Amino acid sequence: MSGPVSCPQCGETIESTDDLEAEETHELDVDEDGSVSVYSDDGTFYRCRACRGALGVGHS
Repeated sequence: MSGPVSCPQCGETIESTDDLEAEETHELDVDEDGSVSVYSDDGTFYRCRACRGALGVGHS
């Protein structure tokens, strides 16, 4: 088990999922010509509950 994480934007301590906001998201693939397509749809986007700053994406 790892220790708590600090939000890089506001410094809030993230100790559990209670300290996060999460929403399901799609992973996109961007081609060299600039076209975009959905690569997968199994990700969760996490934000700090205190400042709503982006923290990362988790995959299931």
